Amino acid sequence: MGSYEHLEGVKDGGMATDAFREAIDPETLPERREQIRQEVFSYCCLDTLAMIGLWKFFLGLKGPELVDPKIGE
Repeated sequence: MGSYEHLEGVKDGGMATDAFREAIDPETLPERREQIRQEVFSYCCLDTLAMIGLWKFFLGLKGPELVDPKIGE
């Protein structure tokens, strides 16, 4: 599964919450808001893949990879 370390900006749930608060602040510039959107999207992609990997594991699905490690890069 992919690592969160390579992500720019948002790397965990707490950071995602902080980024959301910044994004909805009326004083946040549109360029920064777009940067936040991209960072949160990348984080959420990996987070979703982790949940899919867990779901597959608990269902007993086997394979060389639980999820595609290239997704979210």
